[in-house]
Amino acid sequence: MSERQIAEEKVKPYLIKRGFSEDLISDYDSVFVQFGTTTGRVDFVCYHIRGDRKLPFLVVEVKTPKEDLDPIQAESYAQRLDAPFFAVTNGEEWHWYLTGKGQSNSIRLSDCPLPLAYTRLEAQAIEVEHKRDVLELIKIYEEKLENDSRKCPGNYKNCRFMERPYRECDSCLIWNVVWINWSLDQLEKLYAKFRQMRVSHLIGILASRDVLWSVYPQNAMMISKWIQKDVKRAKDTIAYLINERISVEERFDNVVAGRYHIPGIGPFLASMLFAGIDRRKYTIISSRNLEGLKRLGLIDTQPFVFRGIDYLNFNKLMLKLSANFTDKFGFGKTALVHDFTLIVPNYLDTGRWRG
Repeated sequence: MSERQIAEEKVKPYLIKRGFSEDLISDYDSVFVQFGTTTGRVDFVCYHIRGDRKLPFLVVEVKTPKEDLDPIQAESYAQRLDAPFFAVTNGEEWHWYLTGKGQSNSIRLSDCPLPLAYTRLEAQAIEVEHKRDVLELIKIYEEKLENDSRKCPGNYKNCRFMERPYRECDSCLIWNVVWINWSLDQLEKLYAKFRQMRVSHLIGILASRDVLWSVYPQNAMMISKWIQKDVKRAKDTIAYLINERISVEERFDNVVAGRYHIPGIGPFLASMLFAGIDRRKYTIISSRNLEGLKRLGLIDTQPFVFRGIDYLNFNKLMLKLSANFTDKFGFGKTALVHDFTLIVPNYLDTGRWRG
């Protein structure tokens, strides 16, 4: 087969299978790269959307079976296009790389720098109910939750989740799910009345480490200054975020790094902001939750770059998983699935959920 045949009959179909959208893959040999007076052609460029911009994500260099999979040319193209990843392939064997700053400084990766192909991700979500080991772990988790509610020295319904005053709190599951719901309650109040809120009230929610857990002090300061600098812009951004007529992917990408970017907000905190819109539709997803899904065998690759399309698809999986919780005590399935996937690796390693 010629290089073009390999590219069009093997390489491009494989990229689509791995989750790249066909309309975000360049035509074969159509992207030009300038090196001084020399012009090179890139075999394929896979793009991703950041806000309202289409940016190079992966450069692919195609070789014939007789050629070595030398990464130097692909590396130089990726560096020139500012693509974070590149690959070299003959259609059968693939070498994936994280683009380095200088020549031969790139890092070889074990797999494609994307989550699972989205069709596979959705298929796996459908199969959650057939994974008996996962369902058994959910049962064990909810039994622990029930035992903790009985053993609570105080009234678990009035959990003092921020103080955690009792020794039993160290291993208790209740305080975190209560905290999750309290945080989402604060965001719901914000979304309902943000147009009438004073600057201090906006800062008290969006820049609060109690509401947005683990937001670094410097990030909280960035959010606070952003609100103070232009409160109208901040309120317009909130209005954009909660506008359900706009796609999830577009809003997510714009809030994280696009036209409506909130300084100090990354993918994890953005997912929290979405869960505050409607906790029945949106879940909270951090890298630790993805690690939990991986340990459960529901995914086998975590994304290097977490975009709106990734949130949309992993959210579908989290919602599918959440449907298997009985939620006997009414803590809410968004809180339960977040906490469960967050701490299940610790349980699998130590036999303890927390503590």
